[in-house]
Amino acid sequence: MIDKHAMSNLKKMWTWLCCHPAHDRSFYASKLAVLAMKHMRENFSEAR
Repeated sequence: MIDKHAMSNLKKMWTWLCCHPAHDRSFYASKLAVLAMKHMRENFSEAR
């Protein structure tokens, strides 16, 4: 499971994303995707 703190950070970033123009959005969306992947990879390696 992703920890609560990371989850709230992702939610904050997501709501922040929605308030921004599209050209910002694609840039931050890619950063967000990288962050999410990193979290998932860490949690996956811990789970194993």
